[in-house]
Amino acid sequence: FTIEEETKNAIHKQKDLLKNISVERISVELTKLLVGNNAFNILMEFPDVFSVFIPEILPCIGFEQNNPHHCYTVWEHIAKSVSLVRPDPVIRTVMLLHDIAKPKMKTVDESGIYHFKKHQYVGAEMAKEILKRLKYDNRSADYIFRLIWEHDNRIPAQVSSVKRFISKHDFQF
Repeated sequence: FTIEEETKNAIHKQKDLLKNISVERISVELTKLLVGNNAFNILMEFPDVFSVFIPEILPCIGFEQNNPHHCYTVWEHIAKSVSLVRPDPVIRTVMLLHDIAKPKMKTVDESGIYHFKKHQYVGAEMAKEILKRLKYDNRSADYIFRLIWEHDNRIPAQVSSVKRFISKHDFQF
């Protein structure tokens, strides 16, 4: 579906009214949006609206990664990541929050290339706070935390290493 232009403008203009909505309702609606077919477009069109209840995304919007391994801003990468994984609520929430600490962890080398060392650990801690604030259930929040914590770690390309990782995190396909 598409949102009519006047409706889009009203959403942007009235976004602060979301502060009057319970966090439980926000969480339910956020989950529905994340698993929807149009998640990418909605995330790209309304980052200012999401920032009302997840202000930690604001630094990600328009933040260039300036690295040969990245062709998108942090927010564009996040939105693409959400849309490219299966529509599982927990996995899509992981993708929404997995790089949230990149702006905070940016360093620049002598060539002007950006690096984001240990962003996954800081991001996991940020995600824990966000999920607590949004009153996610403990089991989902813990799983999201663990997957974000691990997301930039390299697993040796051996069957036993992959099996161990899958077993450790009870990953479901």
